[in-house]
Amino acid sequence: MRKKVLFFAVSKRELSGGQTMIYNALKNIDNSKYDVELLVQSECPLSQKVQSEGIRVHFLPFPNILKDNQSQRNNFILLLIKKVMMVLTLLIFSLRTFVFVRKHKYDVVWCENIKVLLSVALLKFSRVKLVFNMWSMVNSHLGLKLVTLISNHIIVEGFFQKELFANMKAPPISVIYTQINKMIFTNIQRSNRKETNKTIIGFLGGCRYSKGYDVFVETAHELVVKQGLTDLFFYVAGASQDDDLINNKELSIKIDELADNIQIIEWIDDKELFYGQIDIFISTSRSEGLPGAVREAMGFGLPVIATDVGGTQEALGNTGLIISGKEKEKIILQCGNNIKDLAFNKRKSYILGSAAQKRANTLFIGDNWVKELEGVFYKL
Repeated sequence: MRKKVLFFAVSKRELSGGQTMIYNALKNIDNSKYDVELLVQSECPLSQKVQSEGIRVHFLPFPNILKDNQSQRNNFILLLIKKVMMVLTLLIFSLRTFVFVRKHKYDVVWCENIKVLLSVALLKFSRVKLVFNMWSMVNSHLGLKLVTLISNHIIVEGFFQKELFANMKAPPISVIYTQINKMIFTNIQRSNRKETNKTIIGFLGGCRYSKGYDVFVETAHELVVKQGLTDLFFYVAGASQDDDLINNKELSIKIDELADNIQIIEWIDDKELFYGQIDIFISTSRSEGLPGAVREAMGFGLPVIATDVGGTQEALGNTGLIISGKEKEKIILQCGNNIKDLAFNKRKSYILGSAAQKRANTLFIGDNWVKELEGVFYKL
């Protein structure tokens, strides 16, 4: 008899790296052993792609909890009432989720993040098994403790995350490297790159503070405008009007001064086109899990420069240039020096890119991780 598994995810406007992993899991899981379905809050690119594969999708909106306004913050009674209402609203949503899962008789619920896990916490008192997939970092001790109390099994995407639970009584923990669909690497065509003699440095993260967009722009400004290295071209992909830094005045001035040495485009579905255009990939993120964009760049044979956050070092091994430290000025300095090093040393760039591609092919490309995921479901 097949196990019935619900993948509970968060609706997003774009098909992010994590959502692509969910789609690949649902698409490639052995349907002779597992009956899989998806639960999201509203229609989104993930739900549309999953439905196109003939997989059932359900919709259950999160409660709409209003944000505090200034008057509420200054009024203790109103603030207290709002907090009580928020708790009651979340409890009602948890009850709705409990009823939904019991009605559809799922055996396992896979949870994308801690918000989702908390919303199904009541299922801990049922026969349903809860699997928490830690793609996003949980940084607080309380958060980690809640994860261990609610989950029946925890999946982490790297040993750097498993170490967080070292001193806790936790359920079984599996390290599973999520893998990238090998199909995106089938038509790597460097011949499609733009007609230019410039070295193109790529950044995939939009105009977000969390992704270090400001660091990337300020590094570009330092090299091109201040140091006069006009043979460098900076390419940003994944921008959205919702990004927190997209209209930042100081950065806008620097972008204007960079003129034709920078280009910013919106989210792209054609990964081959983006990675095929660039010579060096850079990640200046302030927070990461096991970074998907870094691993994609490795798969395309690109040399990678990246900040030492989350599982970036674990992903790269010794195949990339890691930027250490937390101070922004020092990070910009290291970024600039590393870019110059690779731009003017083509042999080093090639050696690092080739080593990164070999590591990616061994660890991060394919669908073997889905088999490991099935193994977790089988044991529950």
